Amino acid sequence: TPCPPGKDVYQQSLLRHLQHMFGQLSFGKAQYFTPNGFWKTFKLHGQSVELRDQHDVMEFMSSLTDSIDDALMALGHRRIFEDTFKGRFANQKICKSCPHRYSREEPFLSIHVNIQNVRNLKESLAEYVKGDLLEGSNQYTCDKCKAKVDAVMRSVIDMLPKVLVIQLKRFSYDWERYAIVW
Repeated sequence: TPCPPGKDVYQQSLLRHLQHMFGQLSFGKAQYFTPNGFWKTFKLHGQSVELRDQHDVMEFMSSLTDSIDDALMALGHRRIFEDTFKGRFANQKICKSCPHRYSREEPFLSIHVNIQNVRNLKESLAEYVKGDLLEGSNQYTCDKCKAKVDAVMRSVIDMLPKVLVIQLKRFSYDWERYAIVW
């Protein structure tokens, strides 16, 4: 499919500025590089980036890798970031009192694990896939049994990507108190 007017210019400019930036970082004589051209070109969700604003690193990564993959596709190349980072979750509901299981697949490019009150990454990943028990007034309605049953709802990694990107969630936000919880 052809690019919308102006999009191909954006994509080529983005790739050119990235190439220049990495060339300077690899072969330049200076100890640093300020990527002014890149920041003038790059769009975060279609909008120019105000460098003084704080942005979520995973949103930035997602937007940047999508933009690069789109630019590469427009030039006839494969989507290198999607090929490298794309995995698949299986969102499962496992009934406790009947033999039925339900699973829905969902692609991902990164996972977000909580590191509060755990000692290491292994414990964080175990907590991530542990799931929640649906019981009492929160029981799951089994489609096959046509009844409310206790069930475990969880997400597990069904297919690992070549490179697994893990975001460590150091805090959460309490929307009732409008405060960060460490």
